[in-house]
Amino acid sequence: DVVMTVGSTLLRGGCVLMPSVPCGVTLDVIDALGRTLPSMGAAAPTIYVVSPVGPAAMSFLEIMVEWVNNARRASSTGLMRDRYTPESPFLHYDMQESRRLQIVSDLHALSGSYAEPCVVMAGHPSLRFGPALHFLRRWAGRPDSLLLLTDPLWNRIGGDEGVNLLRPHLPLKMRVKLAPLDPRLTPTQALAALSEIGAPTAVVPVVMATAAAGGGGGVVGRRWSCPGAPDMTRARDEWS
Repeated sequence: DVVMTVGSTLLRGGCVLMPSVPCGVTLDVIDALGRTLPSMGAAAPTIYVVSPVGPAAMSFLEIMVEWVNNARRASSTGLMRDRYTPESPFLHYDMQESRRLQIVSDLHALSGSYAEPCVVMAGHPSLRFGPALHFLRRWAGRPDSLLLLTDPLWNRIGGDEGVNLLRPHLPLKMRVKLAPLDPRLTPTQALAALSEIGAPTAVVPVVMATAAAGGGGGVVGRRWSCPGAPDMTRARDEWS
């Protein structure tokens, strides 16, 4: 849904602002956009990541190759033979070489290379400081552009669907879409992951222990230590 929304905005000639920090979710979105936008007919728009820690965040991908799933590992020729070859299973590097992805530490580094329409990922998701404010002011009067709110914490203040978040920036003619991308696992998903890993012992929150007690995630024969719930652990130490 996020990728389709970005693609339709670019096809109309608009720009997309995604207030974010360069974490795992942002990197996932970049990869998804790089793989999907060309097939939608979008003319190779540039994605700009503006963050003082952006280049350092990208460098972490170089040490993650051995942890990627089999499908992504197989996408890089040579990694099936040796996971430490210089080839990468991530699309970010190809996008940087073709200038479709530009990662800069500040706005001044964009001089001479900036072009629209484009996608900008910049901080801060609170919309109270950071380079995102520059682009918000730049595109505030453009109804063809989009403010894409994806941060599950900052972009949903008190459950008000972003009303308080945007109040200092009103009126806005640009479209606003709230699409939180929450990378956290649910208790059931976490239990399923523990079961797949085969961890003989795990220290978990009470909510996960409760799910385990009900057989959540298919976890059988595990010993659960539940901080904050001594009565529960005394009553039933082995879940089956």
